[in-house]
Formats: sequence, structure tokens, C-alpha cells
Amino acid sequence: IAIGAPGESNNGGAIYLVEANDLYAYGDTSDSHTKIVGSTSYGYYVGYNMAPNLDLNGDGASDLLFEYQTSSNVTSGSSNIGLLYGGTEGVISMDALDARWSTTSIGSNPSREGLSEGGDVNGDGIDDWVFSDPDYDVNFENDGAVFVLWGDTTEYVSSGSAFTNDVSIVATARKYSRGGYFTSILPDLDDDGLQEIAWSEKASGDVYILSGADASSGGVFEGADAIAVM
Repeated sequence: IAIGAPGESNNGGAIYLVEANDLYAYGDTSDSHTKIVGSTSYGYYVGYNMAPNLDLNGDGASDLLFEYQTSSNVTSGSSNIGLLYGGTEGVISMDALDARWSTTSIGSNPSREGLSEGGDVNGDGIDDWVFSDPDYDVNFENDGAVFVLWGDTTEYVSSGSAFTNDVSIVATARKYSRGGYFTSILPDLDDDGLQEIAWSEKASGDVYILSGADASSGGVFEGADAIAVM
């Protein structure tokens, strides 16, 4: 089990990975085999939110994707995403993560609200992941974006800006709509063998569903491309 401790070490935060058997025997975080350590140099509030049920490289081991902030200010610090592939043990510093991505999303519109579970959107048998950046500018200021990070046996080693080279982008195409306030991967709704993605707009409260077939083709999509709006 992954246990978040975002207030640890002056709000640097931490994530502990503990064997279920140890917890069953009344263990605690001191029994962890892996600890990701936040720091004031690389990120705050590590462990505030984590993406569950995800195997991004298809090796059978669960991977850990999580959000953290660049500042101790919870309303203005920008959101970042960290990735640690399964199979790593020990004390892991932020600069030793397998990949890190920055976003334009700030704490008042946090990316952590949009951490989905894994799901197979393109039908290749490997989990994909959907992530949002509500403050991103795609077509208009703060129209927001939803990114699909494609699972692949080749592991990611990115350390830079949001997933522009790794993903398809879904835009809402309305100024200040802040699309992607939450995101999710849904079951296959149109019976084509591919799972769908969903996202909400903060401004309207509407929820959009995009078919996995469309998302798999890559590129930028808008609310008008959704197969359903609720």
C-alpha cells in the first residue's frame, strides 16, 4: 500500500510503500521498503494525491504517479507530476525519480484533482493514464487541457514541461473554462474494445466523454468532439 504523508519534513512530504503483510501484523510506515522523500528544493506536499491501479510499462508491477507542488503556498504553487516505476526500493529523492513533469496548473486549480486510474485507451494491452492541467492554454487562455500519457514498454525519462511530446491533448475551446478539473478513464461505452476518457469543466460543471478511438489517433480535441456531454 502507498501511504501519503504530505505534511512531513516541513511540508516537503513523503510517500511510503509498505507490504500488506506488515500492515496486517500491525506495522506502520517504519516498515516501508520504499520511501519517496519530498524536499523544499524539488517539491512540497509529496503524497497529497496518487494515481491508483497503474502499470504504465506493462511489466506487471504497479507504478506510482503522484502530484506535488513547487511552493509551500497551497493556492499559488504550481503542480508537478512525479513518476516512479515499480520494482524500485529504498529511499528515493525527488531528483532520482524516473520522470518528472511540470504544469501551469496552480494550487487554486490543482492538477491533483485530475489524477485518474490507469486504463487501456488505445487497446495495446498496456495501461494509459489521463492527467489534467486546468490552467493550460491550448486554444484560449485557461481553456484547460487533458493529457493522455500512453503506456509503453519504453520507459519515460522526461524532466521538463507538461506532456506535450508524450500525449494527445483534449481542449475545451472556451476561455477560462478550465477543462480537466477532474478526469477519469471510463469502461468501454461504445463496444469498440477501447476505454473512453472523461473530463469536467470547472466553469460550467459539464462532463465530457471522448471515445478511446478518437483519443488514440492523437492531436487536439475539443468539447464538440465528445460522444456525450452531461
